[in-house]
Amino acid sequence: TNPCGEVPLFPYESCNLGYVNFTKFVTDDGNFDFKHLEEVMSVATRLMDNVIEASWFPVEEVTNSVKNHRRIGIGCVGWAETLVRLEIPYDSDEAYALAEKVTKTMYQSAFETSVSLADEKGPFPYVDQSIWAGKKKQPRNVALLTFPPSSGNAVICETSFGIEPLFALAYEQNVLGGMRLKSMNQLLMDKLKERKIYTDALSQKIIENHGSIQGIKEIPKDIRDIFKVAHDIHWKNHIRMQAAFQKWTDNAITKTINMPPTTTPEDIREAYALAWELGCKGLTVYRDQTKQEQVFE
Repeated sequence: TNPCGEVPLFPYESCNLGYVNFTKFVTDDGNFDFKHLEEVMSVATRLMDNVIEASWFPVEEVTNSVKNHRRIGIGCVGWAETLVRLEIPYDSDEAYALAEKVTKTMYQSAFETSVSLADEKGPFPYVDQSIWAGKKKQPRNVALLTFPPSSGNAVICETSFGIEPLFALAYEQNVLGGMRLKSMNQLLMDKLKERKIYTDALSQKIIENHGSIQGIKEIPKDIRDIFKVAHDIHWKNHIRMQAAFQKWTDNAITKTINMPPTTTPEDIREAYALAWELGCKGLTVYRDQTKQEQVFE
């Protein structure tokens, strides 16, 4: 695989990744625009196939493997924020169903575009060794979708990472000179101000509650249900979300399954077994506080 594990690779292949910003498909009336997603995926598939032609590699074996498979991986940023905007709890059946529908739409649009590209420019050279050998429809790319961590791209797009839940709704950052800057999720701040319950004291209370609003009685339950952070969500529901995306994803997925410090070896075994049962191709678990210093805590 590539370093983060979201793209299983043949020898000498490289990963060619692109991202769709899901937040841009939330309409003003609170729906998800699947038609627009189809259109964007068609453009994105052609773009990513062109990236293969525009790229060069220092080793001939890499050039040959990339061009013989023409693997691409289109993923996302902003899934958690999208669910917040749609007022859907991350750990709900409605969220898992939407994830599956979104991914199915992405894959079907990408596949039809890849087939059209194959009619125009030819399928990937190894197609006769693939599941499409002898088929009427042959794609130009051996695989199309993947869901990477997308942290840098999420920062550029000013939204949440990949398919991850929000990690903290309010937090302090250490900056130069020993200063500490306080930050709050803008969507939550807007919602609290809309309900006329935002105060600086409430913001500090959220920071002291490890960035979570669970258990803070001043905040209404309907807001608490929608704004859950990674450690508010049971690890089984993290896996269910990954599995919902995997169903229509031909590459694999990077997602952190956040687990509490009390996690046991049996829990870890159960997590990997559940991921396998639900059809995930890989799994990344992280038990909080297993490192003396960690990036997020």
